[in-house]
Amino acid sequence: MTKRFLKAISFLIHHQHTNEALHYPVGIGLPKQFYITYHSYPFVFPMMACSTFLEEMRRKNE
Repeated sequence: MTKRFLKAISFLIHHQHTNEALHYPVGIGLPKQFYITYHSYPFVFPMMACSTFLEEMRRKNE
């Protein structure tokens, strides 16, 4: 893994769990009326982003 990749992982992990990130609406029910909050999103998104990146790198190296 490159330094850039490790830095990106660190950013995702540390910035998805801030108070600001947890209070930001992550899904729109009706704009300006109500928002849907996915409580697992801050935990799942970093893993999904890394998985997608690693899969793309694997495909390019085949």
